[in-house]
Amino acid sequence: MQLIRTVVVSSILALIASCESGGLSIEEPLAPDAPAADSGTTGFGDGGPAGGGLDGLDSAGGGDDGGVPGSTLVPSGARWRVTAAPASGWTAVDFDDAAWEEREAPLGSGYDVTSEWPGDGRSVYLRHTFDAEFAPEDILELRLRRDDGAIAYLDGVEVGRWNVAPGTSGSSASVPDEVQSVDGYTYFIALPAPPATAEGPHVLAAEIHQRGTPDVVFDARLRRLNGAPANDVVMIQLRTGSYGGNYAPDNVGAIWIEDIQGQFVRSLSVWGNVRREHLVAWFSRSLGDRVDAITAATASSHHSRLVEWDLRDSGVNVMPAGEYVVRFEVTEDNSNQGAPRGPVSGVVFSTAARCQVKHHASPSFEDVMVLTPCP
Repeated sequence: MQLIRTVVVSSILALIASCESGGLSIEEPLAPDAPAADSGTTGFGDGGPAGGGLDGLDSAGGGDDGGVPGSTLVPSGARWRVTAAPASGWTAVDFDDAAWEEREAPLGSGYDVTSEWPGDGRSVYLRHTFDAEFAPEDILELRLRRDDGAIAYLDGVEVGRWNVAPGTSGSSASVPDEVQSVDGYTYFIALPAPPATAEGPHVLAAEIHQRGTPDVVFDARLRRLNGAPANDVVMIQLRTGSYGGNYAPDNVGAIWIEDIQGQFVRSLSVWGNVRREHLVAWFSRSLGDRVDAITAATASSHHSRLVEWDLRDSGVNVMPAGEYVVRFEVTEDNSNQGAPRGPVSGVVFSTAARCQVKHHASPSFEDVMVLTPCP
C-alpha cells in the first residue's frame, strides 16, 4: 500500500520519460482537460484532476448544520455570487451583492466545471453567504481550488493567499510568471481564525486572478474541524520558483523529512528521475532513498506542490511524537558536476502539537505551509 499520498497532479506522470531538453528529462505538462485520477484519495479529501469535489460528500446547496462540531459550513459545489467588477467593500458581510450573477462551483474555463467563467476570464470576485455560530476555540479549515492566483476573505478579513504577491489585490494583484495548469487541480489549505462576530450571517469571499493562458477555475469548502475524525498526517504545501539556473525553468527537486538531529527519515516527493543526483543535499542525506515517495520526471516549469507525511519512516515504522524538519530543495543546474547548488530550505515543526500551522518563505520557495495533524 502506498503510504505517502499526494494531490499534486504531476505525480501521476511519474513513469513518463519524455524527450531530452537541455540535458534533462522533462515532465510533460498536464492538459487542463486531462482525464481524472482517483479522487478523494488523501486523508484531507482532495479531489482528482477533474476536480471531483472534496471527500465525495459535499454537493451544491449541501453541507451540514453550521452549529454542529465537525460540520461543513460552505460545501464544495456551492452557489456563489460572482462579478468581474466589484464595488468598494465587496468582502464585507453587509455588502449588497444582489445584482451579481449566481454561478455553481466549480466554475471556470478549460477544466471540467459546472459553470463557465464570467467576464473576461482574467479576474473574478466571488461571495457566498452562510449562517453559523462560532466559538473562539473553533478550528476552521478552508480548502480552495484556483488557477492561477487567489485571495480568500472571511467576514472581510484576509484568511488565505495563494500565488498572489504580498500587498497586492484587486486590479493590482500580481500573479507570478511561473504558473502551470496542474495548480488548478489542487485544493490548497488555510486555517482561518473564527470570525470576530460569533453569530451569522457570515460571508466567505474570494478573488481569483488569471495570468496569460485562458484556463481558469475556482471552488472552495469551509468546514469546522472540531469533532471531526482525526487526520494523522502532516500536510506540506509550497510553490517553487526559478533562480535563473542554466536549465531554467526546467528543474528537479525533493521534499523530505529529517529528525531534529538532522537524520534522514523519509522522502515525500522527488521530481527528477534522470537527474535527481543533482539534488546534492537530498542525495547526501537520503542516499537516493525514494521508498514510498511520490516520484516524477524533471519539471518543465515551477508550480505549487501539496504532499502528506503519515508519520512513518521509509521502513514504515511509526515515528515518535516530537520535533522534525521538512526540507525542500530544487535545482536548475548540474549541481553535482561543478555547477552551483540549488536552494535548500526547511521548516521545524512538532508532531506533538495538534493543528499547528507554520508559514515560511525563502528564495525559490513561496506559499510554504506546514500543518500538523488535527483532532
